[in-house]
Amino acid sequence: MAHLVSATDPDCGVNAIVNYTMGDGFGKYREFEVNPSSGEICISAALDHEKRNIYEFPILATDRGGLSTTAMVKIQVVDVNDNRPTFYPREYNVSLRERETVNSPVVVVVATDKDAGKYGTVRYAIVAGNEEGLFRVEMSSGEVFLTQPLTRARMAHRLNISATDGGGLRSAHDAEVLVTVIDSSHQPPIFENNRYLFSVREDAQRNSVIGTVSASSNEEHLHHHGRWLRLIVALTAGKSPALEYSNENTGTRGKEYAALMHEHFMKRVGGVGNVDPSHQAHRMTAAPLR
Repeated sequence: MAHLVSATDPDCGVNAIVNYTMGDGFGKYREFEVNPSSGEICISAALDHEKRNIYEFPILATDRGGLSTTAMVKIQVVDVNDNRPTFYPREYNVSLRERETVNSPVVVVVATDKDAGKYGTVRYAIVAGNEEGLFRVEMSSGEVFLTQPLTRARMAHRLNISATDGGGLRSAHDAEVLVTVIDSSHQPPIFENNRYLFSVREDAQRNSVIGTVSASSNEEHLHHHGRWLRLIVALTAGKSPALEYSNENTGTRGKEYAALMHEHFMKRVGGVGNVDPSHQAHRMTAAPLR
């Protein structure tokens, strides 16, 4: 039983008998039903706080003589910790030069939890792959930092990062971060800005461009490799980012985002300086704001 409504009638006999019904048009609330004789409001279907947390509807009390009165009922669904944090994306690929400066940012992993309040708060931890203590993760933000210089004696490091919500539920799958150590002489593309912030209306039309990030190779890299790439990622509402790149040899053309060597978007973007994946740039945050 969710709740009990009650009405009295001063009449006698059959006219004092009261029947309870939901108001016209509120039969769509299949989650609740009212007992016509007792006024008990019962749960008739599963409730989900994340889908709807408040219900309001009228209850009509009608006597046998046809007279009626109305009471408004408001039911608030209390959240329970029934969702685990989920990483998206689950895999992150990063290239770092050997001898990179200590405390340099490496990548930001992102997990979300559909629950509200403390149950929707996520905390991050490195759970595997960091036996040497070369990395640390900011518990609240998911940003991974370098704690010691890397050397090419070990060419790659694979980290597993977990997310745990405020109720103690851990992500079903960890995030996997692959850090490749590249030669210090390799210069990946450079973003024009370290951080990009965009705003977008919630009613933005599909294919509306909401922002652009840009990265390009430096002059030394151009001279050494004989060609130059400039990447422009256009964020569009309702679809995966479109990407254009200009090449000194072939000109400008479009390219499907998914084909870009495991590049990820969502809350980060990456640049590719050459076909060699070791020239991948560090990801920068590009978080659309409401």
